[in-house]
Amino acid sequence: MPLAHGYSHETIGRNIEEMVASGRPRGQAIAASLSAARMSWRQKHPRGRFPGYLERKRSANKNMAGTSASPSILLKRKIEELDRRLSEEFGSDHRLVVMGRGHTIFDG
Repeated sequence: MPLAHGYSHETIGRNIEEMVASGRPRGQAIAASLSAARMSWRQKHPRGRFPGYLERKRSANKNMAGTSASPSILLKRKIEELDRRLSEEFGSDHRLVVMGRGHTIFDG
């Protein structure tokens, strides 16, 4: 069953309906339909940016699931926990030094 060419909402919806009706899981049908729509868009607009509905969605950070804390607060908590574990293992005279852009140094 080939998917219809095109990137309109109607074409994407029709492709999803056909794939679900043929027994595919809904998530797989959505992914395949959006992928086909992106290819159609790219053929017509080689250098153009995708419209918002064709943009790839970033997966949610699994570490943030079920929390209302901001990413910086969560990162601070993780660093404090790591620092606590390192000081328990190596003694209190060792420190975890965190520098910008994700560089971490264990000073000991």
